[in-house]
This record gives sequence, C-alpha cells and structure tokens, in this order.
Amino acid sequence: MKYAVNIPSCGKKTVNIEIGEKDGKVIATRRALKRHMLRRPPAWAFSIEVINLLQEKRVDEVQVICEGEVYVCDMSKFLKSAINIDRGFGKQLAVPVRYWTRKSIAA
Repeated sequence: MKYAVNIPSCGKKTVNIEIGEKDGKVIATRRALKRHMLRRPPAWAFSIEVINLLQEKRVDEVQVICEGEVYVCDMSKFLKSAINIDRGFGKQLAVPVRYWTRKSIAA
C-alpha cells in the first residue's frame, strides 16, 4: 500500500512510501535519486514524520531503491544506528551507508 506522508517540518507537502509484506516481514520502500543521499556522512535520511509512520505500521525492514540498486536495513538496526540531523529540511534520522546492505537490481 502506498502512503503519502505529510512533512510539515520541512515545508514539503508529502513523501511517498510503499509499505507491504513479503516472506512474513513488513517492508517499507522509498525510491530516491543518488543526489538525495547525504554526502557527509554518506547516509540515507528519513524525516521524523516518516519514521513515525514506519513505527506505527510495525515495519521490519526499510529499503531505498536508487538507480539500479536497493539499500536494505532492518528497522531495529536503523533506529539503533541513526543519527539526528536537521540541515534545513526538518528533523530527520540518518543512517550511514555502512549500516545498509546494498544489492544490484537485476535488469
């Protein structure tokens, strides 16, 4: 199921997140461009509003699909490894790339 999450903290109207179930796990998927990855440190960040939705839906795994690759992180690892940031786009949790498993998507 697709969710459009309101992000008032950064002035954006919505961020789209897909949440579904596979092999008994609840998985949240976000599509992103490479330019959306933080540079210092290299990390994927999610707004607090999105994190609240993921916790409400009891998500087990977070995925970011980006230019032919999928980055995967267990939600428990995500929350333990996350750093709080606010770089002008509202409060976010960012998880450095080293905590994600990266896989190529077969064409």
